Amino acid sequence: MVLNTIELKAWESDQFAAYKHLMQQPKAQAGLQMDVSESSLQSSFAEALKQPYFFQILLDDQLIGSVTLYWALDQGEDDLTHYSLAYSLDEAYEHHGYMHQALEVLFRHMHGPAIVQAEMFADNTASIHVVEGLGFTKLTEFTNFFGQDLCVFEKTVD
Repeated sequence: MVLNTIELKAWESDQFAAYKHLMQQPKAQAGLQMDVSESSLQSSFAEALKQPYFFQILLDDQLIGSVTLYWALDQGEDDLTHYSLAYSLDEAYEHHGYMHQALEVLFRHMHGPAIVQAEMFADNTASIHVVEGLGFTKLTEFTNFFGQDLCVFEKTVD
């Protein structure tokens, strides 16, 4: 039996249409917590291109998702680089372990050590399962000003 393996490939500035298609899926829209209009997504894409880690997730050369590590605004008082993790997966490829695999690849190839934080809806059990399976620790759970329950997880990557 051959398992499908994923590949991470850096997004290019001319690939906005593919990014937009991915981010306008209903679950991705909910996770973004932002306007998903063309101009808003173009701005988000342009900002992500400036980040140290902004990758397409490919399965057999087909785009199935995206993963980004953003430099965190608060770098903390330690010598580690702090990142905020964001990811999205095409709904047709959820629940097959592809995001777990993509993040394992990303963390293996990071220039560490670093602290990575992930924030997600408290009822997003699939994402919670992914980050817990990768060794993230839950830091807190809170309700934001929109009344949404969120969890924050953290991991040190060596």
